[in-house]
Amino acid sequence: MTGVYCRVSTAKQGKDGYSLGQQEERGKAFAGSIGDNYEIYVEAKSGKKLEERNEWKRLEQDITDGRINRVWIIDGNRLSRKLLHSLQMLETFEKHGIEFYIDGKQVDFENSSDVMMYQIIQSVAEKDGKDIVIKGTAGLHACMDAGNLVYARLYGYEFQFNSQGKREVLTVPEQVRAIRRIF
Repeated sequence: MTGVYCRVSTAKQGKDGYSLGQQEERGKAFAGSIGDNYEIYVEAKSGKKLEERNEWKRLEQDITDGRINRVWIIDGNRLSRKLLHSLQMLETFEKHGIEFYIDGKQVDFENSSDVMMYQIIQSVAEKDGKDIVIKGTAGLHACMDAGNLVYARLYGYEFQFNSQGKREVLTVPEQVRAIRRIF
């Protein structure tokens, strides 16, 4: 059975062709093209913290239990943006004899060039992730320096993107109750 692992961490990724729905459809099509059944693992989490990714843990358990013998992802950085985590995941695949595909191309564990290219791509993904944080932080500081109101996180509120891609501010009831108790 093919494990189709889909992950996003931002709303913008849906516009870049990496929406969860698009990943699922392409993963299903891949499994269908080789005549295999599939299990879908969907995660809307950052690729930085492996310990917080429950769907990855479920996939890993299914691999260990022998339910999954192949894993498909749309892009290497969907698995992780940290090289260390990517290597740990790769080790899990190798240990259990998992066939690993990135958008239809198999990573051949017997071919050192394939493994090296995967490692290089994951190193670049980690660097890109760090650059995103640096640029985002610089943008926030520029807004604050210009006197604009900037709030990346505000206790009692959360941000969501509506269907038009605009950010909306919503209250978090549990946090609102805590704020009311404080005041």
